[in-house]
Amino acid sequence: MLGAACRVRYQGAIDGGTLEAWAKEVRKQCADCTRTEIGDNQIGKSLAAAPFDADGI
Repeated sequence: MLGAACRVRYQGAIDGGTLEAWAKEVRKQCADCTRTEIGDNQIGKSLAAAPFDADGI
């Protein structure tokens, strides 16, 4: 479940609101399965692997 849920589909730009909604939903699903800590870890790994934006962040 986590592998599929934590994949970030990059399509040129990431909308902050969409990203926030995605993270909240993944965290909710992980909490429902008592997997909050590993869920947060996987979200962090996904975000860390995302490409830099045009402004370098």
